[in-house]
Amino acid sequence: MATNLVIDLLRKDIERDGVPFYLEKKGNEDAGAVFVKHDLMDGYIELYHRVYNNNGEKKFQSLDILKRHKCEEFIKKQIAFDPDVWIIEVEARDFKLDTVFSKLGL
Repeated sequence: MATNLVIDLLRKDIERDGVPFYLEKKGNEDAGAVFVKHDLMDGYIELYHRVYNNNGEKKFQSLDILKRHKCEEFIKKQIAFDPDVWIIEVEARDFKLDTVFSKLGL
């Protein structure tokens, strides 16, 4: 599935739950890497990346939980390495983003 379609699907589902969804950087519409920053509203960000799993399918996976400034440093390095990367931020304290990914098959 093209990356822009994945982003649209994700946005619609998250916003339907009333959760703020921000597209911070638009990447390559067909094949750009995707990072999702889940702001836990306590100074920490859970960072997700879309990667290939053991079955050769692209799925979102949690990379780490970082302090906001460390996350921003990481994202800046990723953008410098891959200018076609997509950066999304979701803000919600008790939102289960991994459940959304699973429900959507992402």
